[in-house]
Amino acid sequence: METTTKIIVKVSDFKYVGSLELSNERYFELSESDQYIVAGTFCNIGLIPDYLHPIDPDFSFDQNLQAFIENLQYKSEDETYQHPDLITDFQYSFE
Repeated sequence: METTTKIIVKVSDFKYVGSLELSNERYFELSESDQYIVAGTFCNIGLIPDYLHPIDPDFSFDQNLQAFIENLQYKSEDETYQHPDLITDFQYSFE
């Protein structure tokens, strides 16, 4: 039987990076932690994450960010698009 590890991120650990507008007029707020770049939306309780991208230490932050943005663009154009670095199956907490 295969087991999977559930990714749980703590929203308070993220630092704001900036806003992103994709070509199809989808908007995300970008933040980062030591392990992930996150795209989501802000509301009155904080950032609601939609997508995670693991930060690859072999590449610069800008290179990681560019790869994440490219994957988000593909995903926004085709909801069936899958990429191992575009994580959508995770939980988050505001603690």
